[in-house]
Amino acid sequence: MRKPLQRRHRVIPPSSLDGATVAIASRMTPLAGLFLILAATCACGEGDDEDDAKSWSVDTGGAGPGGGKGDTSYRFGPQDGGGTDDADDSLLDVEPADGEAAQDTSVDSDVLSTPETSSDAGPAKIASCFSHCGIFLEDNPCHCHHGCVAEGNCCKDFEAICACKDKSDCDDGLFCTIDNCFSGLCKQIPLPPGKCCDGDAACDGGDSCNLAKCVDGTCKLVAKDCDDGLSCTVDVCDSKTGDCGNTLHPNKCKIAGVCAASGDAESGSDGCKTCQPKVDPAAWTAKKGACFIDGKCVSAGKASPGSSGKCRHCDPDKELDAWTIKPGTCFIDDTCYAAGNDHPQQPGCALCSPAKSQASWTGKPGKCAVDGVCYNDGDPAPGNATCGKCDATKSTHAFTITKGFCLADGVCQKHGDKAKGSFGCQVCDANKAPNGWTVAKGKDCTDDDPCTIDTLCTGAGTCKGKPKGACCKADGDCAGMPTPDCHKAICVVGLGECKTKKIDGCCTSGVCCDKASKILYPASTKCSDFAIGSNQYKCEGNQAFKRQLFPGCDGVQPNKCSQLHPAAGPWSLYKTCPKGQTCSLTSQTSPPACK
Repeated sequence: MRKPLQRRHRVIPPSSLDGATVAIASRMTPLAGLFLILAATCACGEGDDEDDAKSWSVDTGGAGPGGGKGDTSYRFGPQDGGGTDDADDSLLDVEPADGEAAQDTSVDSDVLSTPETSSDAGPAKIASCFSHCGIFLEDNPCHCHHGCVAEGNCCKDFEAICACKDKSDCDDGLFCTIDNCFSGLCKQIPLPPGKCCDGDAACDGGDSCNLAKCVDGTCKLVAKDCDDGLSCTVDVCDSKTGDCGNTLHPNKCKIAGVCAASGDAESGSDGCKTCQPKVDPAAWTAKKGACFIDGKCVSAGKASPGSSGKCRHCDPDKELDAWTIKPGTCFIDDTCYAAGNDHPQQPGCALCSPAKSQASWTGKPGKCAVDGVCYNDGDPAPGNATCGKCDATKSTHAFTITKGFCLADGVCQKHGDKAKGSFGCQVCDANKAPNGWTVAKGKDCTDDDPCTIDTLCTGAGTCKGKPKGACCKADGDCAGMPTPDCHKAICVVGLGECKTKKIDGCCTSGVCCDKASKILYPASTKCSDFAIGSNQYKCEGNQAFKRQLFPGCDGVQPNKCSQLHPAAGPWSLYKTCPKGQTCSLTSQTSPPACK
């Protein structure tokens, strides 16, 4: 069946819009009147600019096939290629599509010229989109809507581009368009500016900890990712600097980079070493009332296995990771001895005297038994004569140290000397312990670890502190840190801070940049077709050759195209000297002569 004839209404230019036109519009149906005014001010394709694209819509409130309420809106907007200078020739069609409520769009013939045509011929096969009806989309150029189809004013082969069964066929992959299928043809309606985004650059607002991001076409504030991947830290962002901080949870431990909850036992400790944050959140703590010896957890009071059990047992108050020698006995050379027992090989020199030493022999009157060797009263300490001697009146199991010195680690130390690597937590205090190091427990110390704070000397003579948040010890600790192009994250070891550093020779733009590899072209790589001055010449026998020179890269700067680093073109034959003559060159830039 032939469709009824339609009226094609010429649009009155905006300059001609006056009270008469408004009056005419008022005599029409509300929709037709509104279309007349829109047509008079928004001629399809006139004066459009691709950088300032706009569209207008009028919703009839009805429901068309293939979609919801939005399917019945007519949209008029800029087309590919701009518009036409003759606004009077612009055509506006307001025929509703099949299934829509008909609207009275007739206008008195004495007001507008209304030549009648039939839409049965279908859309015109036009090779160019210039000044034709439709919505221009970069990925779907000259996309016709149903009003343009009725006018026969669409681009060539638009049916193949726009054909659809339902709106799922019309997805253009863009967040900022409304995709719909209307009467078998796709319509992709661009959302107005400010209603959609196609990248982070289109989003405003946010701060250093809440970044403005484009998420699925919508601008949202996304919290900066400060997650260090550890469940035992509280990850926060400093609102002033934007720096991330990772503070250890008060009920957790972080030991050798691994998280543990309070009460968790160390693997392989037989339950004897647990996470006790209040004691030490950075190390395993021995279980109360037990010793961890030789890989086993031993209860307090339990004797050592074998014959050594006669004189050794677990005493957590004395030793947490070793057997404690029982009172009244000695354990020397892996053997138990009772108080008063003589040295098997030196019975006249030494005996077991627990009151003086449980781990070594004690010299008899007038003797010193030191490290299994018997010394007479007054004998100097071997290798440390300045530091000590055998003084049986003061000690019969160790050398008596000279006043103002300590014998520590087998070496004579002066009062005040510090043990190497102890950061001042082990010192020679000749007044307190001349036979070894004195531990400065609780004293402030400074270690060489930039990732610890509040460092103090422990009872074991080591310098220990709390872990410092957001700290690094190697470049690997900075992995995941956001970096600009051609930069990498590095750890400033002395500070424990992650910084960005430019990668030498890396580039992302410029005439001398290989963008695929982000590497600068070598010096003298051609970067311009501009010929530099004279040609370059050379001689080979009786033949002369020449080549052109062009500006080249300097191998250092991505945007530097300089004549100081010329690139040469291919050699070509300049001339051949007559028989009997040879090519003679005075300079590389002067044409050679035949001689």
